[in-house]
Amino acid sequence: MELFDILYTNALDDSPLVRISSILTIGYISDEINPDLISNEQKNNFLFRILLNLNPENEELINTALDALIKFLPMIRSNIEAEVKYFLIYFIIIKI
Repeated sequence: MELFDILYTNALDDSPLVRISSILTIGYISDEINPDLISNEQKNNFLFRILLNLNPENEELINTALDALIKFLPMIRSNIEAEVKYFLIYFIIIKI
């Protein structure tokens, strides 16, 4: 989606205000859209952008990124659960 590409780019902009706006929008999208409508690649891109903006040098940016992360986590819950199950199965096989 073109909107997502713009958000990905703006989330890495030099201007903190542009970054904040982009991350805030990602948070709103995460809160409102059905997770099944977004590909895993798009979810990974959103998560990557949110995590890159956990910048301790800018309090407003880090607060916005944390808020977006809280809204975003339910969107990737099934992915996380699948990876945890995969890891547990792998760990059990390795121990055998």
